[in-house]
Amino acid sequence: MTPYLQLIRYKELLFIAFTLLAIKFGFFKPFGFHTALGTFEYILLVLAAVSIAAGGAVMLYIVNKGSKNFVGALLSEKKANTLFVVLNVIGVVLGFYIANHINKPNFSSIFIIISALLYVYATYLRSIPFTGSLTVAALLFVLVIFPGIFDLLPAISTQNKVTQSTIFSILIDYGILAFLLGILSEMIKDCRDMDTDRNTGGQTLPMLLGRDRTAKLGTLLAFIPMIAVIFFSYQYLFQNTKAVIYVLLLIVAPLLYFAIKSWSANSQKDFSHLQYVIRFVMFATVVSITLFSSILK
Repeated sequence: MTPYLQLIRYKELLFIAFTLLAIKFGFFKPFGFHTALGTFEYILLVLAAVSIAAGGAVMLYIVNKGSKNFVGALLSEKKANTLFVVLNVIGVVLGFYIANHINKPNFSSIFIIISALLYVYATYLRSIPFTGSLTVAALLFVLVIFPGIFDLLPAISTQNKVTQSTIFSILIDYGILAFLLGILSEMIKDCRDMDTDRNTGGQTLPMLLGRDRTAKLGTLLAFIPMIAVIFFSYQYLFQNTKAVIYVLLLIVAPLLYFAIKSWSANSQKDFSHLQYVIRFVMFATVVSITLFSSILK
């Protein structure tokens, strides 16, 4: 079972599910915001996102020459392609049901676009320097605002327009932070996997700029989400000491640590460590959504 879980990148799928569930049940519900999806429908939304993401992971393993032996050991490439189709069909069908449930049938196209984008990323975009990183970062942005699109926006009325719009703007802020962290994560991952990418014919930023320059660029870029988080805290949380302490200790401080360590990183071990730091910041960011809802309520 473990190899199959690795095939669909189950850790990333768990993070996707955790993020979507945290926003709904740790943010929307405690505040009592007006939403369009019940618990059952929202679970289907989570399953749709996870299914499409799992399909993208399967396609990555099929395309990646370095992983073909792994896929072949589990199932033939033909069966892997079938699995890719099945997972995407499940995701798109669930998305179509959800879009019609909220009387926004056109929204079903979002699931189709994401499915297509993951396919294009796996087969083409990831081989273009920095374009692959931007694609992953953009998908992280979409992940965060997903609940806003399908759960908040359809429930907007004249009476709650101001509140709903404010909450959606907060989601966009979180989405922008996810986008910035996604770029950092992908850059560091490319530095870590530079040798493997060279062997499989990949073209990444470290292969163009060099591992050392890319790592130093990561240091400079790390200050952008730091500044964004500090600005967000000042705008929304300045009067709440607990929230500010949480942000400073578990988001800003790790980002500062990342910036310092990235400047001198030069080994695979260093970049693996930095990957864990960014993942911790991402996790802490998602958790902050649930904490702020109780602190600021």
